[in-house]
Amino acid sequence: MTEPVRSLAAHPVTARLGSLALGLAALSLAGLVFTQLWQVIGRYLFNVTPGWTETISILLMNAAMMFGAAGGVQAGAHFGFTLGIDQLPPSASRVMHLLGQLLVGVLGLAISLYGLRLMAGTWAVKVAGAPLPQGLVYAPLFLGGLLIAVFAFERAGSTLRRREANR
Repeated sequence: MTEPVRSLAAHPVTARLGSLALGLAALSLAGLVFTQLWQVIGRYLFNVTPGWTETISILLMNAAMMFGAAGGVQAGAHFGFTLGIDQLPPSASRVMHLLGQLLVGVLGLAISLYGLRLMAGTWAVKVAGAPLPQGLVYAPLFLGGLLIAVFAFERAGSTLRRREANR
């Protein structure tokens, strides 16, 4: 069975960005827990539902999802189906892993570009219940997608360099 390529040496800047992304994901999850807790306390203890909790929860959920995914791509621990690839000869398996990394990079760029469009298109709209622009909710899509693309293309480049070094 072919293991994911975790041993590729990451550039110190992207390694630091990957750690930062995972830290932001963890903080977002913690913030999500406290936001939901405050919503429940407000609703059932004080009979006043805070209006800002839904929007903040969506923002924090988007941040946890996108920054967690980006950190997973940087660490080489993201979700993947390798059953078919594991049955291929080693050279074909390396090519398929490379294609997978490139595909993840392209998808990261697409998420980033569409996240930017959503963010820019809704920035002037104010969120109900919170003094924030609606576009802020889409900022994690833009930033997380960009990080996913950077990390995936870095891994693809490392795979190519390792392949050249093995020749």
